[in-house]
Amino acid sequence: MSKLGRNESCPCGSGKKYKKCCLLTELDSQTHSFTAVKLREIDNKVSPKIFMYFCDTFDKEEVEEAIEEFYCDYDFDDIASDSIDPEHVFSCIVAPWISFHYIPYDDNEEDETPAQRFYKKYGRNFTPMEKRYFNAANKSQYSLYQVKQTTQNHTVRLQDLLRNSEVIIYDRAGAESLSIGSILYAKIITLDGNSIMIGHYPMGLPAACAANILEMRDHYLGNDPQAITDELLFEYDMEIRDFFFGSMEKGLNPTMPKLQNTDGEDYIDVSLYYTMSSSAQIIIKQLSVLNYEVTEDDLLNDAILNEKGEVTELEFPWIVKGNKKHKAWDNTIYAHIKIDGDKLIINVNSLERAEKAKDKIIELLDDMVTFEKEAKQSIEDSLGKAQSNSSEKDRISSIIDPKEHPELQAMLEDMMKNHWESWLDEQIPALDNKTPRESAKSASGKEKLETLFAQFQESNQRIDQGSISQPKVDIAYLRRELNMHE
Repeated sequence: MSKLGRNESCPCGSGKKYKKCCLLTELDSQTHSFTAVKLREIDNKVSPKIFMYFCDTFDKEEVEEAIEEFYCDYDFDDIASDSIDPEHVFSCIVAPWISFHYIPYDDNEEDETPAQRFYKKYGRNFTPMEKRYFNAANKSQYSLYQVKQTTQNHTVRLQDLLRNSEVIIYDRAGAESLSIGSILYAKIITLDGNSIMIGHYPMGLPAACAANILEMRDHYLGNDPQAITDELLFEYDMEIRDFFFGSMEKGLNPTMPKLQNTDGEDYIDVSLYYTMSSSAQIIIKQLSVLNYEVTEDDLLNDAILNEKGEVTELEFPWIVKGNKKHKAWDNTIYAHIKIDGDKLIINVNSLERAEKAKDKIIELLDDMVTFEKEAKQSIEDSLGKAQSNSSEKDRISSIIDPKEHPELQAMLEDMMKNHWESWLDEQIPALDNKTPRESAKSASGKEKLETLFAQFQESNQRIDQGSISQPKVDIAYLRRELNMHE
């Protein structure tokens, strides 16, 4: 494999040259890794001693109270996957949080944490570097960080979503295991430009949670990230942690989403059954107006005929122009129409469309058909049916591989290009119903756009890993169009 040139595009997708992007991070990590490693050694040595001091000083009830306060009354089984070892969680986050942030319920007038009390008793024996570690650890607060980049030199670039700032940490395990876009509840200390995590929850939230985090931040901490101090983070630590665990619980125990069609109506499959008293050809002539893209002759050419030349079977979509929710769409498939012998079947995906379809059939066909029945199928039943057919869909998908069909690949790429071009001027709910171009004009708008780019980057990573199969998002193109180079 050839060595990446300094003037080549950076492989991270930022749009910058390699020498002005990841190369700087990699060179910087080589310079500072020694100090970071020493910091990690101190943390591994001192942090367990602080927690043991807390356990030896206070009774079992106080320790249990501290653990309960950390979890904000959440059940551990609801906020951790089955693969997570409880002891690993305890050492990664619970013990460090108790050591540096829990204030015991006793008669200590200064409301000191176990770490502050430990330092008062044993600090005189510490080395200068250990004292600096203690000062940094006591000041630093937990925040919510989004993974922006990992490197082979064991560094991780994180975005502090609460304070809208970046930090590069040295973390060998994290650089190998953290996923781009994931959001961590973590505590970071920095000495002489070297940063390490000294406590973090070993599971991250998905990138899609970033927009909700910004809303939570604005509600509790204010909408000026630069004004968020360590003291303010300490004051609202429980609210931040409660939000994190609540989001984790929802992610691990999802509820069935409320699905809606493109008109914003609750999704439910509805089939309307009619018996035709007129010939299929006459019915088709009347119904041909429901698809402006084809003519009556086009429909008849697609029909299945019997020996007498009479239509016995035909299926075609009911298509209307435009879409009230998606302004860039040229049309909307409103329903599916099927003729089978002397039966006419109209399939729609909402109760509202079903009622409108009934009115339209009366308008166009009147006494040429007789309404027989209406059948409804819930989304749960529909999903069950879809899962039963999944093996056949997988077989078809494996046969129709866009990579093996250049024309299809080109068509898909052209569709995605058109989609993202129109996306730049569409109102996006996550952007407070502003367009990306409008949002890029303000600092708060850019911050929300960055959360979307993180979601796109997370999706692209899953595509590279083969987890999902779809075209990648050209983030560099979107950044260029919005003048938001990293």
